[in-house]
Amino acid sequence: VFKQIPSNTKRLALVIGNADYKRLSPLTNTINDANDMEKTLRNLNFDVLARVNTGLKDMEDIIREFGAKLRKNDVGLFYYSGHGIQYNGVNYLIPTDADIQKETDLKYKAVQADMVLDEMDAAGSNRMNIVILDACRDNPFPRSFKSARKGLAQMNAPSGMLIAYATSPDSGAFDGSGRNGTYTANLLKYMTVRGLKIEEVFKKVRIGVLKDSNNNQRPWEAVSITGDFYFVVDKDIIVASLPQPENPKEAILNVTADVSDAEVWVNGKKYGQIPRKFTFSDPGKYEIEVTAPGYKKYQVSKEIELGREYKVEANLEKEASAPVKPKYPLRSNPITVSSKEEALEKFKLINDKEKLKPLEYMKNDLEDNGDDATITDHATGLIWQKSGSDAQMDYQKAQAYINDLNRKKFADYNDWRIPTTDELKSLLMPDKQSDGLYINPIFNKIQKYCWASDKYKDNRTEGMWYVSFERCRLSWELSHIDKFYVRAVRSLIK
Repeated sequence: VFKQIPSNTKRLALVIGNADYKRLSPLTNTINDANDMEKTLRNLNFDVLARVNTGLKDMEDIIREFGAKLRKNDVGLFYYSGHGIQYNGVNYLIPTDADIQKETDLKYKAVQADMVLDEMDAAGSNRMNIVILDACRDNPFPRSFKSARKGLAQMNAPSGMLIAYATSPDSGAFDGSGRNGTYTANLLKYMTVRGLKIEEVFKKVRIGVLKDSNNNQRPWEAVSITGDFYFVVDKDIIVASLPQPENPKEAILNVTADVSDAEVWVNGKKYGQIPRKFTFSDPGKYEIEVTAPGYKKYQVSKEIELGREYKVEANLEKEASAPVKPKYPLRSNPITVSSKEEALEKFKLINDKEKLKPLEYMKNDLEDNGDDATITDHATGLIWQKSGSDAQMDYQKAQAYINDLNRKKFADYNDWRIPTTDELKSLLMPDKQSDGLYINPIFNKIQKYCWASDKYKDNRTEGMWYVSFERCRLSWELSHIDKFYVRAVRSLIK
């Protein structure tokens, strides 16, 4: 049982705001709510994953990414602002691309709020989770939905979790007349007040919302926490309620780590491998360092009081290894190629029955990065998008797709680009694979044709080159008319 979760714990938040719905009424303040919440959480020492105007696949992907990263954090927070609805006692968060014609579509075209709770529960080791749902606006499907009820349904909070709703179960919430919705405006105001326990924050939010809504909206929480959490505290206090030392004139410090050969240092003195238990007879501030080969140094300060027992759990991060120069460095800057003859030379192709094919095929060294998002080719020094775009698009929209990936920091990078013909060609294989394409099955098989960034231009026409993984060939098409998929790429070495 934790007495207080300290301010220097690792905090991770996922913020999602949806407003620009393709088939539903747009919402006024949700993007402002999400952007302001992201900024506030960063100021409160949260690492933040943030998405706005998100479709179904992207919502599910970022929730899974959040769950995976939560395993290395102490506190998790999920905030959603957008359309939400309950059906048969289940709460659904509505993606911006949702095409929902009847209630039963919700299960397949919306995100169950329970998915967030499941990811938090699977993280296991974090001390506390917070779920904030400003998603209780009226049913966006009033004509076609007869069974759906107003607002969101009550969800039971697992141990160590607080679930906050913008309004009480089965009730609606208000968008507000200012920059933010009524609920989030009050939340932003009070979560930054120093020294308020989390329960006190939401109590003040409830009072503020009731006042602003003339008692028409009553925020509500499901709470199952036993510790004290502060968004802002004056100072770090004791991490956990541990057994008291038998001798009140001594203090005990237990140090553990998640790496077996880690060593501990206290005030600059090496004490050897851990786990290790220290006994102190002098109060004061102690500097603890934990080191291990190939890992970043873990450092923490502890203000030790006699008669108390303390615990340090060091979660070590691996040091980033220096990028290795690729075996096959490829051109990354786009060029203009104006004829088949020129393409044969510049792209190193052969003309096989009027089909331009690679002169030779590369031996890729592919590694799935395990996040269901990217593939690294160590042979070429490139990181590829595993799936690519879900739909075909003209070249202008392909560029917009790349810009959106960078704006959202897809897979934590913001330097994605459309690959050159040489880079895209490096993925071609001489024989069809199990999925019927000339590309390693490790990649998503939907993207059969992909745009390249190289231009085609002659006296009559202008277009862009592309690579066909269905027919193992290269060609060009008109960039403003023809439509292909996009598979983004970035370079390991700049």
